[in-house]
Amino acid sequence: VLSERFWESNWPKGQAVLGKTIMLAGTPFTIIGVMPRGFGLDKFLHEDFYVSMDVYKDGVLPSNGRPWEDRGRRYLSVYARAANANAAAELGSLGEGLAAQFPETNHGLRVVALNQRSARKQDQSSISTAAMVLMALALVGFLGACVTMAALLLIESEGHAREAALKIALGAHTGRLLLEALLHSALLVSASVLIAIPVALAGLRLLENMTAPADGIAVFFDARLDHLTLLAGLIAATLLIPICALPVWWASGGRTHRPFANSRIARASRWPGLVLVGQTTLAAMLSAIALYSLLGLREAKHLDWGYRTNHLLLAVFDPSQVHYDKARTKAFYDQLLQRARRLPGVTDASIAQSIPLGFTGAQKTLMLGGRKVGLWMNTVSPGHFKQMRIQLQAGREFDLSDGELSERTVIVNERMRELWPDQIAVGRSLEVEGLNREIVGIARTVKYANWNESKRPFIYLPFSQNYTPRMTLLLEVTGAPTEITRSLRGLVRELDPAQPVSGITTFEQQINRGALYTARLALAISSAASLVVLLLSFFGVYASATAAAGRERKQTGIRKALGAPVLTLAWQAIKGVAIAASLGTLTGSILALFLASWTGKLVPGTSVAALAISAVGGSAFVLLSSLMASLWPALRASSEEACSLLAVAKN
Repeated sequence: VLSERFWESNWPKGQAVLGKTIMLAGTPFTIIGVMPRGFGLDKFLHEDFYVSMDVYKDGVLPSNGRPWEDRGRRYLSVYARAANANAAAELGSLGEGLAAQFPETNHGLRVVALNQRSARKQDQSSISTAAMVLMALALVGFLGACVTMAALLLIESEGHAREAALKIALGAHTGRLLLEALLHSALLVSASVLIAIPVALAGLRLLENMTAPADGIAVFFDARLDHLTLLAGLIAATLLIPICALPVWWASGGRTHRPFANSRIARASRWPGLVLVGQTTLAAMLSAIALYSLLGLREAKHLDWGYRTNHLLLAVFDPSQVHYDKARTKAFYDQLLQRARRLPGVTDASIAQSIPLGFTGAQKTLMLGGRKVGLWMNTVSPGHFKQMRIQLQAGREFDLSDGELSERTVIVNERMRELWPDQIAVGRSLEVEGLNREIVGIARTVKYANWNESKRPFIYLPFSQNYTPRMTLLLEVTGAPTEITRSLRGLVRELDPAQPVSGITTFEQQINRGALYTARLALAISSAASLVVLLLSFFGVYASATAAAGRERKQTGIRKALGAPVLTLAWQAIKGVAIAASLGTLTGSILALFLASWTGKLVPGTSVAALAISAVGGSAFVLLSSLMASLWPALRASSEEACSLLAVAKN
């Protein structure tokens, strides 16, 4: 059964595929169905195709070990529909029965039933932080839209202030003025919604294209305008109508029955200045957050991951997919390592079961203190620690003496020695999956899955004593990765033309697409939100400056006609905007510093210096853009008025 994404990417659009055959590990499989878009057992990583589990049970497709017979292998998830409210209790008793029936593998284990919502929350707890940040950015964008809309309407209301006062004097009810303000605001919001929907569709399509972190991994980001999203947008638009209309109604004198006095007009004219403070506050805050994310990604290149990240080329192999047995697979990897080290531009080579900061990993069950503990692990070849520059705090790394028939060995990290200081030491014995292994080394604790993870216990096993067919080749290179890639593919063709090689990439790309994926996404979204609010602020400042220039047009024109310096006129024109924008950018910087604790959870490599630079840089950029937006309307209005005054004087 194919996924819709896999079908569309491998066949001409609309071509029927039911009944056709594809080859999996050299075995023909018949396509019997295509799943609809969005179907997947994981929230974000969706499968390309599905096969019956019986093909592994019957040996049609290769599997690692004997997963159907080994009760210690816990790699499956059970999905069920509850028939009644007692389903959880019944499953709990089932777990107790299994623990009593199979004490060697099920002792101390129980069955926990979770509903769909609880299971998603447990498996994807890190998503909640990202969701909160996204909602906060959406709220800031909504506030920016409110402020800009209110500013434009307030500016327009100044021109109709006397008209409103005249209506009140003639007996117009304040409710009528409120209704007019609401209708005016509703028309503008309706037009905005019609424009926003296609813009949102284009933005979501762009976001989908940005979310593929690595080759060969089908990441699904459910970015679509479904009925709930549209409902939320309509509710926000509905709220925007009174938010924008009420200030205009108040400023136009609708709160009282008294005519609009000159002092009231003067006070109303101050509203755009207050709105300008709000606009620049939001723009400065988001600009600082975006710059903070950018600086964090730049500093991430200098993070201490605990191992080298440069000059490494990765390639994934799985000889079992072409029906290699254990002996033939080990012989293939031996030949691959020997000949890969002799390739031009390659200085060293090793293999590992999983690569740090990626999307794969493995676990083993250990006996510690009389209880079973599941720990993350890796299987590596001799020389891997030296190649990766992983320091050994004690003991040695694996070598050729750790053969299949030799005494079984294991290397643990420092975190394990900290947790069990009386048991974890070089020369001691450690029970792994029921087999005693001698601890021959203690390695430095490094970053295994993510940049912000806490220290975790970890073990390493030698490839010769822990067979697994799927391994990643790590090449230490000095030349261009593209040249090494061609040489590597040629080497694999010489060893076996049928042997597939996939996932060829550099380790730096692996980190960028894996561990830094959320940071890149945060940068893209914060930058987009900052750009939107900055544009709204720019238009709001421009409109405010244009209105102010219109009010001061004659005075400015007279000063210029009388020979006033250009700088003096420019400062008089932008003084009000400069004061309001300075206050707004200062407030935005303070808010950005306050929110840095949130964004710091998504972006690595941040520091106090980066925080200060982002706050100052974001504020300076917004302040400069505000001044530029206000300067042009003022200079244009003064030039036009000066020319008209000179023409009158000549006549």
